Amino acid sequence: MRFGIFSMPCRIELASFELELHIGCTEPERQAVQAVRFTLAVASTENFPACKTDLLADTLDVAALRANLAEVAGSVRVHTLERLGKLLEEGLLRCFPARGLTWELTIAKLRHGWTYVHTWTT
Repeated sequence: MRFGIFSMPCRIELASFELELHIGCTEPERQAVQAVRFTLAVASTENFPACKTDLLADTLDVAALRANLAEVAGSVRVHTLERLGKLLEEGLLRCFPARGLTWELTIAKLRHGWTYVHTWTT
């Protein structure tokens, strides 16, 4: 991950997980499902409140993050990883509107061996 350049004291990372998706620029490519690997890191300029409270409600629920990514990614058929990244960003912002966070989503098409990194700040 590249968060070292942001000097963030705290980061939660959803380690790589895979989904089978319909994605691709050509119709034949979109017809077959492809393995796509995701990694999501969320950094905060402050410590997450759960550092003090030890409560799930005071942090980002990693299971809920994964479920949100799987739901959005599984509900669309897109041509590019760039578009998928933007749709996933929008879905995460709807469900996790917290401010002061830097998000980094890495999406890799395993069959083609390339990766797209999408970063945004709330």
